[in-house]
Amino acid sequence: TEHWELVTTIQGDTLDYSAVTNSVIINLATGLVKTSADTPQSLTLTHNFTNIQHLIGSGQAEDELIGSAVATRWDITGSNAGDVSGIHFRDIENLTGAAEVDDMFVFNVSSGGTLSGNIDGGIGGYDN
Repeated sequence: TEHWELVTTIQGDTLDYSAVTNSVIINLATGLVKTSADTPQSLTLTHNFTNIQHLIGSGQAEDELIGSAVATRWDITGSNAGDVSGIHFRDIENLTGAAEVDDMFVFNVSSGGTLSGNIDGGIGGYDN
């Protein structure tokens, strides 16, 4: 069975999916978290989340973070890590902006900002 854990830290609330054995898709617009659709049986892990300050991916190679439905700045500040909409993320390889909004993806090279997966600005909008 899949496992997720909510850990409260002094920095805020954390959703930690590091124990999940499949890649996860985290959607900031809907608050929905599920295992990757390309797994034999996609599983919903979280139906709704709010007031989360930290997200930790599964550690698998295809985790995805989907942005909220507003123009968003994504700061990539470490290896598969960064900040978006006041949320710090790590161990997430793929970033997707929401449809029809202007997303900005910024790599902070001096702090080691890299991404091993893909960036998709979302359908429509003006992304850079």
